[in-house]
Amino acid sequence: STCAVTETPPADLLAAFSRAFPTGTALVGFDVRDASDDRRFRGTLTGQIGADQLLLTAQCVVHGLAIPGGQSKTQQTHIDLSGNTVVDSQLVSILASRDRGCSVAVQLDSPSLDPVKLAAAARLASDASIRVGP
Repeated sequence: STCAVTETPPADLLAAFSRAFPTGTALVGFDVRDASDDRRFRGTLTGQIGADQLLLTAQCVVHGLAIPGGQSKTQQTHIDLSGNTVVDSQLVSILASRDRGCSVAVQLDSPSLDPVKLAAAARLASDASIRVGP
């Protein structure tokens, strides 16, 4: 099969991002679809929300296995001259499972995790308007 690639954020990802983060700015994105039936293989959007960066990915692997959803957090730190641990940034990854082999993932990279932004990222990952799957 032949793929069609668009080098702009997919409209459904852009709309979902704008609903979750009304003050955010979409920076770049792309969409890869099956040219014969318009099924999405992978779509991405990179956005900026203040000092935070977000990556939204919707993808589907044909004949893929079920993907378990989940959330993880990591921190990038350094030790200052006084021996204190300083948090430089925090990365939250949220994976929402969809149809077999399909998922929506949100990665939020932030100097300080705001609970309101974290909740918005979780809503974004589970936004039913994002098209994935057959």
